[in-house]
Amino acid sequence: MASGDSNSEDHQDFDVKDPTLIAREYQTKLCQKALSENTIAYLGTGCGKTHIAVLLIHEMRHLIKKPQNNICVFLAPSVALVEQQAKVIKDSIDVKVGIYCGSSKHLKRHTYWEKELAQHEVLVMTPPVLLQNLSHCFIRIELIALLIFDECHHAQPESNHPYAEIMKVFYNTSATKLPRVFGMTASPILGKGASIRGLESLLHAKVYSVEDKEELERFVTPPKVSVYYYDTAADGPSSPLVYSSKLQAIKSQCVSTLVENISDMDSLISSKKMLQKLHTNLCLCVEKLGVWGACQAAQILSKGDCLVQNELMEMEVQNSHVSICNSYLSQAAMIFLSDCKKDRTKEKLNSPEVLEEPFFSKKLLQLINILTNFRSQQNMKCIIFVDRIVTAISLSSILQSLQFLSAWKSDFLVGVNSGLKRVSRKSTNALLAKFQSGEINLLVATKVGEEGLDIQTCCLVVRFDLPETVASFIQSRGRARMPQSEYAFLVDSGNEKEQNLIDSFTEAEDKMNEEIEFRTSTATFCDIEEKTYRVELTGATISSGSSISLLYRYCSKLPHDEFFKPKLEFSYFDEADGTVCQIIFPSNAPIYQLSSAPQSSKDAAKRDACLEACKQLHQLGALTHYLLPERDDENEDLESSSDSDCSDDEDTRRELHEMLVPAVLKEPWSEAEDSVHLRSYFVKFRPHPPDRDYRPFGLFVKASLPGDAERMKLDLHLARGRSVATELVPFRTLLFSRDQLALAEKFQEMFLKVIIDRSQFCSEFVPLGRINSDILAPRTYYLMLPVICYEFEEAMVVDWNLVMKCLSSPIFNMPEVAKANELPQPSEKLHLANGPKSVNDVVNSLIYVPSKKLFYFVSDVLSEKNAYSDYKASKSHVHHFSERFGVHLLHPKQALLKAKQLFSLENLLRKKGNLEPREKEEHFVELPPEICELKIIGFSKDVGSSLSLLPSVMHRLESLLVAVELKHLLSVSFPEGAEVSASRVLEALTTEKCNEHFSLERLEVLGDAFLKYAVGRRLFVLHDALDEGQLTRKRSSVVNNSNLLKLAIANRLQVYIRDQSFDPCQFFALGRPCSVVCKSETEKTIHSSQCSRAANLHMELRCTKSHHWLHKKTIADVVESLVGAFIVDSGFKGAAAFLNWMGIQVEFEGSKVSHICSASSIYLPLAAQIDIAALEDSIGYQFNNKGLLVQAFVHPSYTYHSGGCYQRLEFLGDAVLDYLITSYLYSVYPNLKPGQLTDLRSTCVNNISFANIAIRRSFYKYIISESSGLCKSMEKYVMFSRTHQLTGNLVEAPPCPKALGDIVESCIGAILLDTGFNLNHVWKTMLSFLDPVIHFSGLQLNPIRELQELSQSYNMELKFASSKKDNTYTVEIKVNGKDVCEHSSASNFSKKAAKRRAAKQLILILKEHGYKSKSKSLEEVLKLTHKMEAKLIGYNEAPTDVNDPYATIAYNEKTPTDVSAPFATIAYNEKTPTDVSAPFATIGYNEKTPTDVSAPFATIGNNETPTNVSTPYARGFDILKVQDSCTSGSSSSKVNPLGVQLHRSGGIKINPIMQKSSLCDTREYQTTDKKDSDNCSSDSQNPGRSVKKSAKSLLFEICAANGWKPPIFVCCKETGADHLKEFTFTVIVKPDSLEKCFIEAIGKPAGKKKEAAEHAAEGAVWLLRERYGVSKAKPGLSYFADAEGTVCQKVLPSDPPISQVLCDTQSSQEACKQLPEQDDATEDLKTSTDSNCLNDDNTRRELDKILVPTVLKEQWSNSEEVSSFRDARECQLIGKKDDSCCSGSVTPGHSMKKSATSILFEFCAANRWKPPLFVCCKETGASHLKEFTYKVIVKPDGLEKCLIEAIGKPAGKKKEAATHAAEGAVWLLREHFGVCMPNLELSSKVHPLGGEPYRSEGSKIKQTGQMSSFHETRECQQIVKQVDDCRSSDSQTAGCSMKKSSKSQLFEICAANRWKPPIFVCCKETGASHLKEFTYKVIVKPDSVEKCIIEAIGRPAGKKKEAAENAAKGAVWLLKDHLL
Repeated sequence: MASGDSNSEDHQDFDVKDPTLIAREYQTKLCQKALSENTIAYLGTGCGKTHIAVLLIHEMRHLIKKPQNNICVFLAPSVALVEQQAKVIKDSIDVKVGIYCGSSKHLKRHTYWEKELAQHEVLVMTPPVLLQNLSHCFIRIELIALLIFDECHHAQPESNHPYAEIMKVFYNTSATKLPRVFGMTASPILGKGASIRGLESLLHAKVYSVEDKEELERFVTPPKVSVYYYDTAADGPSSPLVYSSKLQAIKSQCVSTLVENISDMDSLISSKKMLQKLHTNLCLCVEKLGVWGACQAAQILSKGDCLVQNELMEMEVQNSHVSICNSYLSQAAMIFLSDCKKDRTKEKLNSPEVLEEPFFSKKLLQLINILTNFRSQQNMKCIIFVDRIVTAISLSSILQSLQFLSAWKSDFLVGVNSGLKRVSRKSTNALLAKFQSGEINLLVATKVGEEGLDIQTCCLVVRFDLPETVASFIQSRGRARMPQSEYAFLVDSGNEKEQNLIDSFTEAEDKMNEEIEFRTSTATFCDIEEKTYRVELTGATISSGSSISLLYRYCSKLPHDEFFKPKLEFSYFDEADGTVCQIIFPSNAPIYQLSSAPQSSKDAAKRDACLEACKQLHQLGALTHYLLPERDDENEDLESSSDSDCSDDEDTRRELHEMLVPAVLKEPWSEAEDSVHLRSYFVKFRPHPPDRDYRPFGLFVKASLPGDAERMKLDLHLARGRSVATELVPFRTLLFSRDQLALAEKFQEMFLKVIIDRSQFCSEFVPLGRINSDILAPRTYYLMLPVICYEFEEAMVVDWNLVMKCLSSPIFNMPEVAKANELPQPSEKLHLANGPKSVNDVVNSLIYVPSKKLFYFVSDVLSEKNAYSDYKASKSHVHHFSERFGVHLLHPKQALLKAKQLFSLENLLRKKGNLEPREKEEHFVELPPEICELKIIGFSKDVGSSLSLLPSVMHRLESLLVAVELKHLLSVSFPEGAEVSASRVLEALTTEKCNEHFSLERLEVLGDAFLKYAVGRRLFVLHDALDEGQLTRKRSSVVNNSNLLKLAIANRLQVYIRDQSFDPCQFFALGRPCSVVCKSETEKTIHSSQCSRAANLHMELRCTKSHHWLHKKTIADVVESLVGAFIVDSGFKGAAAFLNWMGIQVEFEGSKVSHICSASSIYLPLAAQIDIAALEDSIGYQFNNKGLLVQAFVHPSYTYHSGGCYQRLEFLGDAVLDYLITSYLYSVYPNLKPGQLTDLRSTCVNNISFANIAIRRSFYKYIISESSGLCKSMEKYVMFSRTHQLTGNLVEAPPCPKALGDIVESCIGAILLDTGFNLNHVWKTMLSFLDPVIHFSGLQLNPIRELQELSQSYNMELKFASSKKDNTYTVEIKVNGKDVCEHSSASNFSKKAAKRRAAKQLILILKEHGYKSKSKSLEEVLKLTHKMEAKLIGYNEAPTDVNDPYATIAYNEKTPTDVSAPFATIAYNEKTPTDVSAPFATIGYNEKTPTDVSAPFATIGNNETPTNVSTPYARGFDILKVQDSCTSGSSSSKVNPLGVQLHRSGGIKINPIMQKSSLCDTREYQTTDKKDSDNCSSDSQNPGRSVKKSAKSLLFEICAANGWKPPIFVCCKETGADHLKEFTFTVIVKPDSLEKCFIEAIGKPAGKKKEAAEHAAEGAVWLLRERYGVSKAKPGLSYFADAEGTVCQKVLPSDPPISQVLCDTQSSQEACKQLPEQDDATEDLKTSTDSNCLNDDNTRRELDKILVPTVLKEQWSNSEEVSSFRDARECQLIGKKDDSCCSGSVTPGHSMKKSATSILFEFCAANRWKPPLFVCCKETGASHLKEFTYKVIVKPDGLEKCLIEAIGKPAGKKKEAATHAAEGAVWLLREHFGVCMPNLELSSKVHPLGGEPYRSEGSKIKQTGQMSSFHETRECQQIVKQVDDCRSSDSQTAGCSMKKSSKSQLFEICAANRWKPPIFVCCKETGASHLKEFTYKVIVKPDSVEKCIIEAIGRPAGKKKEAAENAAKGAVWLLKDHLL
């Protein structure tokens, strides 16, 4: 919207802003219309639409005026428009306006919007901002009173524009309150398919315009529309076509170079796209601008980098080869320049007459002609509109170079988001300012100039490129609003379409005006449905359109690094009901893949799939309740909530809190009482050395001290290394009378004044006992008095004589005390300054020397010395005092006084005393008596010495009592609170600022590590769907300082914290109350005024409420230190209880741990890619859940499985390693400083240390990754680390891949899970891992910190600068000092890594200059530190039992159950563990003899010797019996005969009691098998016959016949919704004949419980009969169809040698029934003469191999060669289906076709190989059209390290798909490996296997060590599927004459030459949806020709099949004619 839309030209300055004063009449009318109904104002550019909106806001202001919650939202589609319209609103009316454009991070916070809504009335924003706020419920639609849409034509029903999304999703007409809607547009119709009716319907509004056009024309003059024609370029030697062919030749040459030099296909395709785009742009420039313009374009493009080229050409291409592109541009520029120089074009640019083709195109010449002939006028301005950015820049450059157009000063205008470095919002605004001022008067603009910018009106607008839509035409025409302006089209005279296009614009505009003018106003509006997902808890709503961007946003937040970029993969396929979109998520997302419901289009399918994905992500917890990803910004600094008014940053991080005063010391005694009992405590002093005297003192309190404090001990540190050991000794209670209390209080007041406020004693009178307790109430009530202790009598009394003697001093003027203390005075007196005094009073008293202003203790009278004695050297005292102080002694012959100066009270709790050498004797001085004034009688030196200690003692006692109170609170709150000691609590509450010998920092380090581990562990278990990044953010939200601060304050922990060093001047006690009275109204004033002073003096003002300033981080640190205290004293249990009390949950459910462990089995299929045994040996731990081990090594770049990677385990391992290493350092180095402890931990817990562990243990060899960059980076780093000794010089070392360290953490995490969080196991592994690391040789600090310390020590200035380019950070560090000025720089994907690397480099440079650290290195400190034994601190938890969460089977009491086996096993006696490494069941044994369970199937144990597994009977089962299954009972259903292989994969198993697996382990397999079984049952005949009894009945009969207890049926799992619920049953049978053993079988799921129980019973019966020989049933008959008729299959009892026999093919089942039956109990099979039975043993054994391929014989079972459980299981599944559906096997002598599957099994059996393994490797299509792709793997034992793998073509049935794979494998074996076999025919009509196989389906031979993943060929297989669809409709069977398609020929050529299959790619789609054409290209890579590929692009076709065939024809032609 241009500025002209407001009435800027009519605007005048008024004192009051009233927009109605300048409103035009039509504006007022439209405003009134908008007040009554939703309105769309249709007015041309410059007609004042914005002013109508301003009038509307003015009229509705009463609804939005604050403090109301309603707001007005003004939407503008661009940032420039937002700023422009906000300015107009501010200038027009008095409202509070907010501007929001989406660039601020704060826009994503709910709290931020609450503040904005409270502050502003009008919110001007871009549409995405409002859509986001409505979606995430930051703003509710009910709060919006007025909603204004600028440029509202973007809102169309079929559009995905945010305007449309806002109205479709949130403007619900059923709501009670909706905003008034006002839209503004210059063209209601935008683009094809748009309509006025659609716009009105979507906005629920009506379009209105100005009826009186004459009134409108008075303000806006329409421009003159002109059409200028130019001729089409003529053909000739200089035509554009000639240059196009030259450019094509250059491009072809560059493509050839690309093919030779680039092996990566993605990079090749990207580079070719880039070249093609460059080529197209240059050809267009030649055509539109001429050779000179194309030359300009080539030079402009060549100057920019790849990203700039992308933006100039408006494309998105990644990984393009820049050098090749630049080569193309330079060669193109040379061609253009050579032609221009040849004609000397540049020299002729000054003369318009010489301009001609081809250097200037005719179109450009016409433009120059228009500009030349345009009349010159004042303020002449012009805009030329073009389509492309490169055209705009080139054309602007050309016009600038034409001097004869000097009147036109040109520049180009492109979008801010174009990506060009020189283009920004600031530069664009500056350009528009120049255009407005006239400094520039011609702009060459792209469509960005049509709308959205405030561009000055023009007199000339030229459409160099025609507009595409009528809206573009109207918008650009609106720029020409000056009087007599012109709007010009440039039209090709030979192009009729261009003329018709211009005519259509005029017709469309006229039709639009007519529709608006003459339509009726009875329009009805209907709601447009939009599929949404709403969170009821918050109201957050996401639409299907918005879900796409949300899903991409979520994906971008997933953890990533330089080797892994998480991205979504979308694929589409057609179904009968529509198009289905399938999304494949990154491997670290909680969802692997998801499909949409069938939709009408790809776009609709994508929207539906994305909405469903967002729904599932929210339900899994990956999205918050506001439907947002977890916030990924850094942890916010704690928000300031300080009461201080200081603006200093320091104070914003501090808060004022009250400090707790111990309740014991606060209990007062009543003045009304005649006597008071006080508890007494003797303060015992033991000086070291013991050469000082201390007067005994006692402490007296009303209440008893708690037990933790009554015997407090502490060391007080004096000057010069002296110390005093102090101890409290409790004594009995003493009775104080009222008078004694008064004396005691006065005595305490006296000595507190002496030691703290001694200046009061300079006067002649010091009052005592006059403190107003009502105003200055004491903080504490305790007394410190001199005592006489009778240790032998264990009694203590107050020394009242001393008290009264001191108080009798004249200075206190207490005659009653003096009289009571009066003693006979000796005659000897001394003349003092305040009169003669008795010698007895002077000695051992306190005196004051006014001349020195010092106080002294008088120790003695030196009778042998007087004032004439020497003072110093030759001076006497007389001379000294006369000369120094001007004092003339009147009694110089008096004896001198021996005195000691009164001490200055100090903090004796400080860390270290003065380390000066001790003085053996005290320091005394000699003083003449007459210069002294006697102050306190009896106040001797020993009293003073004791009093110097007491304040420090009491300060410590107060702190300890506070700790005791906190401990008591915790003990009451939870039992574990009593286990922590008070001293430990005190340590945790004391900060480093206290400067004491202990502080919280060491405990904080320990507590921080535990908190991180405990919270991380709980989140890991609780949120199994969250990725590592989300877990980290969730943990951070719990453990960050902000949350800890909040919880601490909620629990009032801040009052217990000791954060200030003891300040003796602020020691307040009874007798010295605090003089600063603090009240709530004066609190801020008192403490704020002291902020700066306190900061400068490192002290704080104390008030009567004991307020003190606390840093917010300090409060959070105390929480962590308290956690550490509990760990040390009470272990994990205590710490967990404390955290729970705090409000931090750390508990978790053990069943979820079991679920996670069992769920790891989905990784077992990947076990074949790594050597599990070797890896476990390297780790030193044998895993129970192998899936966890595999998961720990799956890199997120590996996406060819069901999702998942090691990142979650890495999160867990990082946390536990952090704690374990912290525990190690804490225990080994108890005396290490906290800072050193942190530094030491950082050297251990970092990626490089862990990476070196991975290298030493060769972990990197086992990483499963698909990133070649990662492999190369690891290889490079490993090579360096093994060939260079890694010292401090790492500058030249290659960057360390993060994945190397990650796998160590993930491995530790896997062990932690596998052991059920048993830290003892992990501790041992950690010690073995870190053994080389924890020796700390060559320790290196964090290089950044080391550099900072080094620069600070030499006063150097350090500067850091960083930049980012192409996702790479570059950090530069500069250091400037007195004699040094150096810098270094480094680059890395991680900014942190780049900064560290640059710091390392600069440290080395400074060290070369001689700058070294002045402090000891950490390594030197460690050498001097005594090491202790390493301990795992605090671990006292019981490991989590990862038992089966569904069913628990009882076992003997003393033996725990190991449930790690993937299936269950049979229980055994207590003492012997079971080896559960077998992938299938094992049967238990007695105590002493282990069973070999390495076989892939069941082995049966016995008492003492291993069982021969070749025998189908097992000891303990040979006496079992069962009733004949065919003799009685009735049939309830048809089931498989019990003698035939049943649904093995449904979970049938035999459990040892100590080994019980989780049902979760098999949940995926059971689901898969269920599907397989269902598919098979629907596609094949039932191989069974009608059985009269159910398996359940049979099982009960078996138990009854053998005298066992009845079987127990348990429903162990329910899955699915209520109406689709499926049940899984398990049945347990307890054979009494086997001690402590049971059999358990889990059936496949079923929709009814009866059926599910039946399935379980079938498994149990099968186990009992087939594996353990329970019965010998009569043979059963089954029938299946064959090509020639019906075949009867007789199923014989399970004992060898024959299990099945087939009859001749008959016409029907009835005919088969006539065959003679045999009695199994009496018939001798060896002598049978029945034609359907065989006599020869060899033949029977051979037939057995053919007919029952699924039974993997025990002789093939070698545990070292058995593949993974899943592979074997799937093999059985395929084999089972082939067996059950077998129509290809016959008895010898009969001609019958065999299936390829049977033949393949026969191959393997004949050659004594392991059976083939069939794997369903891909499923495509919807459920009812699903296709399966199978691969088969054959391991020839005769070929070392080789296997054969064949991938079959897809098929709708699994059986057919498996057969296709088998055909390829058989063909490979016969044709390429010469495997001998009979010449057998195939059962299906396909090419003979010896002739023309379907090679293209991926048949291949792989070396085991280099085995690639199936997904490497996934793209090929998709193409092959398409080819197969083509061939299936065109091809005939072998032997028929037919034409082969080019596709088929191409695949045959590749197969014949053993090349990789060709790759078909759809490279272009053109045309409308109903006329779409496809262009395909095919790529062939001939292995025989190095560094060469063949690519052919076919002509377009309407069907993909035809387009691919066209490409194949070209490839075949190239191969036949040019290569082969």
